[in-house]
Amino acid sequence: MNYITEFKQLPIKNIQPSPNHLEDNYSNEDIKSVAQDIKEKGLMEPLLVGKLKNGNFEIILGIKRYLAFKHLGYSTVVVGIINEMVNSDEAWALSLQYPSLSELLTPSHKSIGIKFLIDNEKMNLNEISNQTGIHINDLNRYLTIFKFDKELKRMLENNEINLKISVLSHNLNKTLSKLSGSELPSITSSQIAKNLISKNNNEIENLEKIINIFD
Repeated sequence: MNYITEFKQLPIKNIQPSPNHLEDNYSNEDIKSVAQDIKEKGLMEPLLVGKLKNGNFEIILGIKRYLAFKHLGYSTVVVGIINEMVNSDEAWALSLQYPSLSELLTPSHKSIGIKFLIDNEKMNLNEISNQTGIHINDLNRYLTIFKFDKELKRMLENNEINLKISVLSHNLNKTLSKLSGSELPSITSSQIAKNLISKNNNEIENLEKIINIFD
C-alpha cells in the first residue's frame, strides 16, 4: 500500500485540483464556512497530495480546504505527500491510518476505505482495527452502510443520525421484514431512525442485543 512520505508547506500555486474535483460542486457558503474555521483555528488537518510529472502536486483529499485557502488569499498550505498518485478509494483507506485525516472522512468514505483494505490489502478486521484504531464493532457498522437505502445514507452523511443509530435502524427494518414474512413498505429505515434519535445509549444497546438474537 502507498504511504505518506512527508508533511511540508507547499506554495498554493504549485497545487492543483484533480479532474475529479469540480470547483462548482461546492457553494460559496461551504467554502466561506471552511475558510472562517481555518481563520479562527488554523489548518488542523493537511491536504493529501500526489506529485505530478511536471513537478506540481495534485489534490487527492482536501479540495474544500484548498479552495478555502485560496479564498483567504494564503500563499502556502501544509500537505501530506503520498509517494505516488492514488485513486480516491486508496486515499480514503490511507487516511484511516491518520486520526486527523480520518476525522475528515464521511461515513461512506470510511466504509469504502475499509473495503479497500479488505479487498486490495487482504487485511482482516483485526488487522484493520489495530492499524486504524477503529473498534471492530464500528468496522462492521461501516461495512453495513453499503446496504443502506438512499434516505438513510443521506441522514447519516448529513449528521442527522450517528453511525450506531443508522445501522440499528437498517437492521430493525430488516428484522421486522423477516418476522412478517414480507416487505413492510409503510415502514422505512429512515422512519425508524427518526424514532430512535430520542433514545439514550442504554436503550440503543438493548435494542442491538435484541436484534442480534434474530441474526
